Amino acid sequence: MSRASIIVSPFGIYRLHSEIPLKAEGKRTITRASFVEFDNDRQVWTVTLPSGEEVHTDTSRAKALEWEKTFCENLLKEGYRP
Repeated sequence: MSRASIIVSPFGIYRLHSEIPLKAEGKRTITRASFVEFDNDRQVWTVTLPSGEEVHTDTSRAKALEWEKTFCENLLKEGYRP
């Protein structure tokens, strides 16, 4: 049986390990669960959903990324699937 896995680190580094050519699997769709970006005006890191809803801010990028990771993990545990 062929397997493919994608590993995403908290720092946005993506690694793909695959034993099969992904194009053979058909069309792929990738959707971000959230975005972590710096707000120049407020001088904070914001965690925003694709809908545009801001769900968290922090002055520390590391803390914003950790919050985002926990938030997304909880969504998955609750059964959310994009």
